[in-house]
Amino acid sequence: MYLNNESRWIDIRIQEVLSGWPMITYGNPCMYFLKAQQENFHIFPKKINPMKTKIFLVVLLLNTAILFGQAGSEIYVADLTVTENGITLSNPQNITNRKGYDNQPGFHPDKPLLYFSSFNDQDRAEIKAYNYKSKKTEQITQTNEREYSPTVTPDKKFISCIIQRDNGAQDLGKYPLKGGAPTVIIGNLIVGYHAWVNENKLALFVLGEPFTLRTYDVKTGKDSII
Repeated sequence: MYLNNESRWIDIRIQEVLSGWPMITYGNPCMYFLKAQQENFHIFPKKINPMKTKIFLVVLLLNTAILFGQAGSEIYVADLTVTENGITLSNPQNITNRKGYDNQPGFHPDKPLLYFSSFNDQDRAEIKAYNYKSKKTEQITQTNEREYSPTVTPDKKFISCIIQRDNGAQDLGKYPLKGGAPTVIIGNLIVGYHAWVNENKLALFVLGEPFTLRTYDVKTGKDSII
């Protein structure tokens, strides 16, 4: 669900943790292409599981006056109960609760972890992981670059992310889950967003004139405009 008005916007990402629905997200064009249907700024599954199910809801709040400066955002985690009679939100918790930019949350498919991009005091975006069982946050990267859109890779061994460099390059790379040196996956395109189709294929939103939505074969290095 995505709401927009003059004062603020809300970006909600949902992942069902019991019955295995895929993550539903509004904000990444690649995820629209892969896993969701768009209708009147609302995205939901075609059929809601009639069983009473608990899922995690992430709400990102930021003021549009500072949106373009990438500052002043918070990430909230809440419980979301979905039944055939409707949706109930409860127990919201601010997991960042600090001054500065925290954005682009993404869940680990198996572990109680939520990865997100967080600006440090030098305005460098680092990847952090929040454990929603222990309620502890761990920093994953500490680099001279800026990392965005952390996403667990299909093999669950790495976090893929956008790596923004001072020279203007914007690569897609991956870091080991516990931190370490990155590996560049795509270094010849200005990648804005990405989503994994499977272990060997990516969907990409690529910046340029014009913007393009593409698929990318990791093995061959070939990309195709959709």
